[in-house]
Amino acid sequence: MHRMMTPVLLTATRALSNDVNDLTSHNWHATAEEAQDRMQQLAAHGNWLLAQDTYDQVYRHNAQQTATMETFGLLMEAYIRGDRLQDAMDIYYSLRDHLDRTSRKTTMVMDETFYGPLITASLDHGSSATHNGVSPHLVYTVDDGMNEIQQLDHDTSANLSFAMRLFQDMQQAGLGGTTTLYKLLLRACQREADSHVLKQVHRYLRMDDTIDLDDTLVHELIAAYSAVDNDTMVLELWDGYAPRLPATARLLLARCLDKKYKQNALRVWQSLPASLQSDLSLGRLVLDGLVRADGIEEARQVLASTAQSPDHDSLVQHFHHLIQ
Repeated sequence: MHRMMTPVLLTATRALSNDVNDLTSHNWHATAEEAQDRMQQLAAHGNWLLAQDTYDQVYRHNAQQTATMETFGLLMEAYIRGDRLQDAMDIYYSLRDHLDRTSRKTTMVMDETFYGPLITASLDHGSSATHNGVSPHLVYTVDDGMNEIQQLDHDTSANLSFAMRLFQDMQQAGLGGTTTLYKLLLRACQREADSHVLKQVHRYLRMDDTIDLDDTLVHELIAAYSAVDNDTMVLELWDGYAPRLPATARLLLARCLDKKYKQNALRVWQSLPASLQSDLSLGRLVLDGLVRADGIEEARQVLASTAQSPDHDSLVQHFHHLIQ
């Protein structure tokens, strides 16, 4: 069954098809900028067929322009976003092997500008691509060649596996990660509840002295460990870094209360800065959860800690309403 296209996508696809037809029929002579612009447009739409056609016509057969690392990256990105992950993998490993053989003769290198967009595309797209022959249970190992795949004992999607392989290769090349890439990886681990990859990402993050582990990164770590039900790490991260984001406090308190960890919820509440303890909605959240967990005494301690808050009377009324 053919997938139906929206009018906008159909129009865009026809326009791109016409471009490539013009390229083939009229011996299109592209400048380097025109060729890269075309590849960028095709990559963004995941139009791997036209991207490959453009690459063949401009860079491969006619040799009008010399392909750069960005060119190969855009070709791979088109395959990734077009649900052809296996093809993107094949290009990557072929290119890497070629660079290994010709390292003394080429100026092309796989750097952050090459890896970053590919990792982003893999994680943004998020397809397991099983219909293209890539099992979500298979992943390239760090020392494997292009066709060597290892069966793992955990369920990791093909896209996340490939993103991690690219990230590992970055690390081995001495290229540090970026805060943006770490956040993307952590969010993917959270989305897929993948504890195995999460541990790997966290290990790299610990070793990466170029990254400032700020409140936003700690929040992503806590959210990811919460998604894989690792409450020990959730609490360790809170105790170790004391993040001050309201969203992090809300996430952690809600988790403690859902699990009826009354003492942990109280401890987290008491560790909050005054600015967060004065948040009326956060106070009500804690009181609601503690009362549901039969933590009446803990709820009274929460109320006592808000004695100087302008919302103290409102919280007292809310508490009495809950226990009636």
